[in-house]
Amino acid sequence: MTKCGTTAGQTPVVARPFMSRLLDDPGTDTAPAASFPFRQSASAILGIRRNGRTFAMYSPSFARHPRRPEFSFCSSRSCLAVIVLMMLAPVLVAANRPAAVRADPEPADEDGVAAAMGLDRFKLRGRLQVDVGHIGGGARLADRNLGTLVDIRRVRLGAEGEKDGFGFVVEVDFAGNDVSVEDGFGYWTDGRWRLMVGNLKPAVSMEEQSDDLFVPFMERAAFTTAFGFGYSVGAAVAYAGDDFSLRGGVLSTRSLNDPSSKEGYIPNLRLTYAPKVAAARLHLAASLRYRKRPSRDGTLGYAREPQIHQPQVTLVDTGPLPVSRDLFLGVEGGVFAGPFYAAAEWGWLGARLRGPEAGTARFSGGYAGMGYVLTGERAPFDPSSGTIGALAPAHPLGKGGKGALVAHLRFDRIDLDDSSHAVTGGRQNAFMAGATWIPVTHVRLLVNITHLEVHGGPTIERLRLRTGNPALRRFSANVIGMRAQIHW
Repeated sequence: MTKCGTTAGQTPVVARPFMSRLLDDPGTDTAPAASFPFRQSASAILGIRRNGRTFAMYSPSFARHPRRPEFSFCSSRSCLAVIVLMMLAPVLVAANRPAAVRADPEPADEDGVAAAMGLDRFKLRGRLQVDVGHIGGGARLADRNLGTLVDIRRVRLGAEGEKDGFGFVVEVDFAGNDVSVEDGFGYWTDGRWRLMVGNLKPAVSMEEQSDDLFVPFMERAAFTTAFGFGYSVGAAVAYAGDDFSLRGGVLSTRSLNDPSSKEGYIPNLRLTYAPKVAAARLHLAASLRYRKRPSRDGTLGYAREPQIHQPQVTLVDTGPLPVSRDLFLGVEGGVFAGPFYAAAEWGWLGARLRGPEAGTARFSGGYAGMGYVLTGERAPFDPSSGTIGALAPAHPLGKGGKGALVAHLRFDRIDLDDSSHAVTGGRQNAFMAGATWIPVTHVRLLVNITHLEVHGGPTIERLRLRTGNPALRRFSANVIGMRAQIHW
C-alpha cells in the first residue's frame, strides 16, 4: 500500500514526461528510456509538484528503510489533489490532442528500429496502473490496515521482438520496493504452434491467462490468487486453432524472482473450445495444475486479499500448512454475443497434508458474471486462445467520440475451510459491480464496488474478542476501488 507525503532531502522526479510524450506523438508508441520517470530507483517514486511543494507516491517499505529519508504525510486535501491529477491526466491529455493514441495496438516499425536490429518485429512495452480505494470496517474489525489506500499497482517496462519465427518477451515490474521479472521467455512459432521456454505461468483459468490490462475488474477472481498461479521457470507448448486451443507444459517451483525455492515441478494443461452459435461465440474449457514439493520449508498457505490489492489484509487465510503437493482442477464457460458477455469459472484444489492432520484438504472457488458494452462495441474475446481481449473504442475521445463504456456484475466465492483437517481459512462471498471507461485504446479508468460477506477466517477471532460474542461466525465489509491505467 502506498501513501502520499512530502519528501525530505530527496530530488523530485517529475511524473509527466513519459505519459505526455506517449500521447503527444501519434507516430510512436514509445519514448526514450531517459524520459521514464522511474529510472532513479526500483522503488518507483512518482514526484508531482503543486504550489511549490513536492509530493511523492511511494512504497511504505521505502520509508521504513533505516537508510532512507523520513517522510511527513501531507494533508488529506493534498493527497486527494494528487490522486485526482494522476487519474485524470491521461484523459485530459488525450482530449486536447485528437490524434494522440491510435486505435491500432500493433504499431508499424515507422522508425525502422526492428530493421536496424535485424528483426522482423520489435516493440517496447509497458504499463502503469494507479489505484485508490477504501476497505470499510477498520475500527469494527480492529485492523489498522483497513481504510483508505493508494497503491501503485503495476509499473512495468519491457520489450518483445521476433525474427524468422524465433522471438522473445521480457517485462520487469518496478512496483513497490522490489524489482521482479514477470513475462521473461523465448519462443518459436509457425503461426499455429508455439514453443516457449522461460518464466511462465501455468496454463489454468481464463482470467489468469488473460492480460491484467483487460480483465473486467481491478483484481482477478479470488481463487486465482489464493491457489498461487504465479510465474515459474519451465517450458510450455501451445496450439491455437480457429476456435480451439491447447496449452501445456512443465514448470519448476523455482522462478526468476525466487531461485532459492525448493526444486519441485508443476505439470499443467488447459484445453479450450469456442464454437460459433448463430451470432454468438461460446466458450468451454478445462484445466489442471499439479505441484510437487511446492515450497522450500515444506509449508504452504492459501489466502486472498479483499478484492483490492492490499497485501497486509487477508480476510480469508489458511495460514501455513504442511503441504507436500497439491492438485487444481478447473472448468470454464461463457458466451460472447455482440456487446454482451457472460462468463463463469469454478476450481477445486486438493492439498496433501503431512503430520497429525495427514490427508487431503479440499478447497474451492470461482465466479459467475456478466457485462454489457453500453456504447455498442463487441465484447472482446479471442477464440483461438480462450482469453479476454482488448476493447478498442469505435469512437475514441478526441476524435468526435466519447470512448467506450462497459458495465460489469459478478458474484465471486472462495472457500478455504476444511473441517475434516482442522483448516479454518474462512469462506468469502463477494457481490461486485464495476464500470470501465476506455477513452482511447491505451487508457482505461475503472470503478469497482464490492460487498463482502466473510464466514470464519483469521479476522473472526479478533472480532469475537472485540465484541465479547464467542458465537460470532460472520461479518461483512464494503470495498470501493478506482484505477487509472495506461499501457503501450
